[in-house]
Amino acid sequence: EGDVLDNFMGPYVEKLRSTVIREARDSSDSSDRPLAGMRICVNAGNGAGGFFATEVLAALGADIRDSVYLAPDGTFPHHPANPEDPAHVDATILAMANGAEVGVMLDTDVDRCGLVDGTSTRPAPVNKNRLVALCATIALDGKATGTVVTDSVTSRQVTQYIDGELGGTHDRYKMGYRNVIDRAAANPQAVLAIETSGHSAWADNRYVDDGCYT
Repeated sequence: EGDVLDNFMGPYVEKLRSTVIREARDSSDSSDRPLAGMRICVNAGNGAGGFFATEVLAALGADIRDSVYLAPDGTFPHHPANPEDPAHVDATILAMANGAEVGVMLDTDVDRCGLVDGTSTRPAPVNKNRLVALCATIALDGKATGTVVTDSVTSRQVTQYIDGELGGTHDRYKMGYRNVIDRAAANPQAVLAIETSGHSAWADNRYVDDGCYT
């Protein structure tokens, strides 16, 4: 069992690290520790995602001292591991009180995520429509066009933002993350599939729904 985990997790962790390093280099940061100086709070909710703080972010230079509930515990003693749950959001904001700039909320099996903006006057969750807009901005950056597939409950403002300000195409499709991902995977122009629940899958990650990659 240990060998299987090592053989899987080692390459996976390295992939996540190299993705951050590559994106940082595209932004003129050539360091192998591009997150140095950033204070990031990960709340894994006692699900499977605690490694993201210790093995990925810390290795890239991030200060993760504010991170909470990293150890897996199937009884979920603190709150549900669900970035949409108010208890998960509130616990993350509380943990960020000493100065974390970013909060990362992961669900049980790490296929969904949510964020908290710690740079605002009061830390505020970046989820639902705001997370869709943020991810669309990143996915369409540097591209002349591209399609972002979402579930049907995204707001009209999200469509206006993607189509108008970003120059992309917003394809509002039916509910269900598998529906959204399959729709995007069948469209050569698609760059991102994302639900307001926090499920997201990127074309450059072969449409694997991965909260850590997001």
